[in-house]
Amino acid sequence: MIIGPDANRRLSPAPDSPGLADDVMQGGNIGQYQHLMASRIAKIEASRQPCQDDFKCRVTQATVGQIRIMHIQSSPLELIRSPRCIASDSHNEYLVGLNLSGDMLVDHYRYQTSVKAAQMFLLDKAAPYQTTFTDDSDRIIFSIPRRLVEHQLPDPSRYFQYTPSISGGIGGLAYSHLALLMKESHQLNDVTRMQLIQMCLDLVVLSFRSFDDAPMRSAYGNGNVSVLLARVKAHVRSVLCDPELTPSMVADSMGLSKRYLHKLFSDSGTTFGAWVRDERLMRARTLLADPRFNYLSIKEIAFQQGFNDIPNFSRQFKAQYQQTPSELRQNACQNVIAPG
Repeated sequence: MIIGPDANRRLSPAPDSPGLADDVMQGGNIGQYQHLMASRIAKIEASRQPCQDDFKCRVTQATVGQIRIMHIQSSPLELIRSPRCIASDSHNEYLVGLNLSGDMLVDHYRYQTSVKAAQMFLLDKAAPYQTTFTDDSDRIIFSIPRRLVEHQLPDPSRYFQYTPSISGGIGGLAYSHLALLMKESHQLNDVTRMQLIQMCLDLVVLSFRSFDDAPMRSAYGNGNVSVLLARVKAHVRSVLCDPELTPSMVADSMGLSKRYLHKLFSDSGTTFGAWVRDERLMRARTLLADPRFNYLSIKEIAFQQGFNDIPNFSRQFKAQYQQTPSELRQNACQNVIAPG
């Protein structure tokens, strides 16, 4: 229920829009809305549209791993992320938005981006922007650490002007996986949740990278090889836990020849085997460095990431990170309990 001066006018959720369990705000106070955004997402200056007699909103939120999620339904309003807001705010992540209903205009000060319903958009909290919602709107905002985005999008600002569709194609897959993350994450174990987060990020990145070649050419012909490689990597990440994973299995799943699969990786400066090894080691390191996963033994972590030879895992881990798995875990625990 929306609480406000005109309680009979409601903001209805878009069809099939996922909801979050933690209802943190519903009402008609734009000052309260601005304060909530500052504490959960980013400091902004909020104002309702001149023609607006009252303001209504509903906000729900959740945190999944390192990602904060907010589902916002609101009356028309204007939000400004000014240099003053940025200077006084510790939040500097990227925002990935799913615009479920209503039109919005984003001014990045270099160019303007029109975002329609059923489109995705990208914002940088470290750069000024202004968003104007001209209609009652329904949107989901994901606040994602910079390193997770920049690891796969070296220059995210290139993609601010693009708005991938979430009604089908790669954007639709990204939306369905994000919706699954929101609805079911509490039922997943920690490792599966982390893997689902990575898959969601892969699909979000791929949605924006699909604009790298415009008009888009076939990823399977002589067109966008980077898009095809991203698809292959997204698939491999979903099956990394399989110790029997082979190039032939991946090539068959993707409809490629094994020779061409190896060429995709060699042209990107690595090999299939090296990339799989590094990805597994990175996942293992993430779990070992996080005290929340101390209930898992080193052997269990290695097996979950697709290693079936523990001495070999330890050798590869030390070669990659200059310390053994047990040393890394011990150092991480000492850093947590150290005073100050």
